[in-house]
Amino acid sequence: MPGTNPRPLPIALLAALVTALAACGPASGETVLRVWYSWLPEEMPGKLAAVAEFERTHPGVQVRITRITGLTHYNPQDQKLLCSIAGGDPPEVVLQDRFTIGGWAARDAFLPLDDLIERDWKAGAPHAVTASHYYPACWLEGEYMDKVYAVPADTDCRLMFWNKDLIEAAAGHPDWKLFDDQGKPRPPLTWEEMKTHNRLLLRRDSRGNLTSVGYLPDQGNCFLYMYGWQMGGEFMDLVRNRCTLNDPRVLGALEYMCGIYADYSKNGKDRIEGKQVAARFAQSFQGGINQPFLEGLNSLWIDVDGFITVIARYKPEFRFGVIPVPYPADKQPITWSGGFALVIPRGVREDKIELAWDFIKWMSSPEAYFLSCRHQRDYNRSKGRIAIPKMSANRIANERVFDDVIQDDPDIPTNLKTELRKFYDMLPNARFRPVTPVGQFLWNKQVDALDQAAFGNAEPKEILDRYSAEVNAELDRLAEANPPIDPRAPYGVAVALGIALFLAFLAYLKVHGPKGAAGREEMAWGYLFISPWLVGFIVFMAGPILASLFLSFTRYDVLHPPSWVGFRNYTELVGIQVEVTSWLPWNWKWTANDPLFWKSMANTVFMMLSIPLTLAVGLGIALLLQQEVRGMATYRTLFYLPSIVPFVASSVLWFFMLKPESGLLNVCLEALLPFEGPDWLAGQETAKPAIILMLAWGAGGSMIVWLAGLKGIGRHYYESAEIDGAGFFRKLFSITLPLLTPYLLYNLIMSTIGILQIFTQAMVMTYGGPANATLFYAYYLFNNAFFWFRMGIASAMAWILLVITLILTVIQLRSSRNWVHYEGGEP
Repeated sequence: MPGTNPRPLPIALLAALVTALAACGPASGETVLRVWYSWLPEEMPGKLAAVAEFERTHPGVQVRITRITGLTHYNPQDQKLLCSIAGGDPPEVVLQDRFTIGGWAARDAFLPLDDLIERDWKAGAPHAVTASHYYPACWLEGEYMDKVYAVPADTDCRLMFWNKDLIEAAAGHPDWKLFDDQGKPRPPLTWEEMKTHNRLLLRRDSRGNLTSVGYLPDQGNCFLYMYGWQMGGEFMDLVRNRCTLNDPRVLGALEYMCGIYADYSKNGKDRIEGKQVAARFAQSFQGGINQPFLEGLNSLWIDVDGFITVIARYKPEFRFGVIPVPYPADKQPITWSGGFALVIPRGVREDKIELAWDFIKWMSSPEAYFLSCRHQRDYNRSKGRIAIPKMSANRIANERVFDDVIQDDPDIPTNLKTELRKFYDMLPNARFRPVTPVGQFLWNKQVDALDQAAFGNAEPKEILDRYSAEVNAELDRLAEANPPIDPRAPYGVAVALGIALFLAFLAYLKVHGPKGAAGREEMAWGYLFISPWLVGFIVFMAGPILASLFLSFTRYDVLHPPSWVGFRNYTELVGIQVEVTSWLPWNWKWTANDPLFWKSMANTVFMMLSIPLTLAVGLGIALLLQQEVRGMATYRTLFYLPSIVPFVASSVLWFFMLKPESGLLNVCLEALLPFEGPDWLAGQETAKPAIILMLAWGAGGSMIVWLAGLKGIGRHYYESAEIDGAGFFRKLFSITLPLLTPYLLYNLIMSTIGILQIFTQAMVMTYGGPANATLFYAYYLFNNAFFWFRMGIASAMAWILLVITLILTVIQLRSSRNWVHYEGGEP
């Protein structure tokens, strides 16, 4: 109708959207406090109650909490926090893993809290933070260079759980010698007892496969740290700032851990075979209600106090006990603690630091912890579940909650209270991981050391010597006092380069551009119309590319200005030291500056074997789908679907399918064939082929290209060949494949680029293991950039990858002149 608004609906929707966005923001005059946390979902009701109480006592403040979590064992909070601090807009409070605080503090990422702590203590302020109120391990883990950067929030410690039913069953063996004062079977308490009795806890099925084991050193929550400390060893000499991973006592601990695996071999003596068998068995482990210890797959399991919550939730009637982790007979039992702490990132606005500090004081206070635990208990009770609070790093809060909440809760079985008390008793003397700038790097190395040694890739001493040298090299790199680059220099170079390129472009247009006024005007309008894209390309693509090239010649951790190191990043990556010991080159000793760089490169090159496989599978499917039969559109859709499933989703699916003991693939293979299925992701030799098999499942992507090519081949070629008596294979090799070579070239180039960037499968399925067997190039680049703060080295890796990609692409394009055939006969 005339006079009526022709588009009322879009305007109404826009108004509703603006209103909704306004409602999501803080109310007028409210101050927003942003908090990043990693609390578990089952903790949330209690934590939210404490947050609500803080908001009640601070009118006009809205606490906006954001849970940062991820699919893998890596915490994505680190990457997001890195970007937020570098971008100048971090959250006001972060719940940070305590052992990483030294690394962040060394890079000046967190604010020191000493002045705030001292001020409140002297003033007698409410909820004042006092070091003596915290367990020593928890407090000291938040200190770096005699400054406090974090207030501990929660904590844990590690003890060994033992399955009473399985231990009693094993005690029927005539060689079982372990009984307590009352004559009841007990688990091994020392290393010596573990060495003699672990083998008695094994159970196998009729085919010789493991169905139950005693103890697996790489499972649970213990690691080399525990055993090294039990031997009296240390992993860092903090006075000299040197890594001592190769301490003889740590070496003895590693050899003990590797020796446990010998029990799982056929003859009970081969630790390498035993590790392979154990890794295959462990692939069947799951979490939650199907946790291996609860399922009777393990007689012995090392974990933190929170595991009692799992037992209480899923299997409260479970018969278990808790003991200190077995230790050398001439030593004393120990444990080590971890947990989280509250920090204030650098870059928080000055007017919000006090508010952030008030929040930290409240959330770490006994009152907040007590309120949270009571609310959580009441919430769980309303759902018919037992609530066992997570331990606090504050000893006063811990003891109060244990006495007034846990002990008085009739819903918690007495045996759970008894076993939980053992964790509380071990906390005062707990150890903690070294506070060092290379904490994450050292952690990865001590984890890898067991993997490498147990799989027999090298002798334990050789591994520890090499890893100690690598950690010390990283410490030396961080200790170098390279002056930062004047930020005006790179910007000046960029501006000068931009001006030079612009002038060169104008000179080119003057010579080769249109001559007349009309032509120049038309050209100007053309460039004006493409200017939005051109500006976007320069700012968001060309700019970052050039920036990464510049950063590849610097040492850069994102949080500080880069410092110039020239080609050092490249030499550290690709450099090889050669020791000539003979006139025969193959007898020389070759030592890589960065062995993992070459390992990741070799793993990625191996994955190129998937290219011919996926292309052949895609072509085979395309040939089948070319047939004109009913329902062909449905078949095409079904074959194409796997290629568009997100990599993360398909990785999770295939992870379960590839389980050696219970995966669908091996179940089918072993039902049809008279031998054991492959180890797949559990084996060093089979992990990469397993991922190649998964990639072949997504061959539908290339199938579409092949199908388009097949549809473009004229029918008259086949008719002529049939008249001459050609059969299927003659037509395939003489007509189809030659005319598909342009499509083969495209698929080959795109597949090569894709394989060189393979990443998600390693991130989700294997974490680069076992023993770095799936540490692909892009995954190693990612670790350098976001976990070890080595952005300069990561940039150098990116440019090396770009050069390799360009070289391979040029080779493929140049060689295509000899084997690519076009229908018109032109190359």
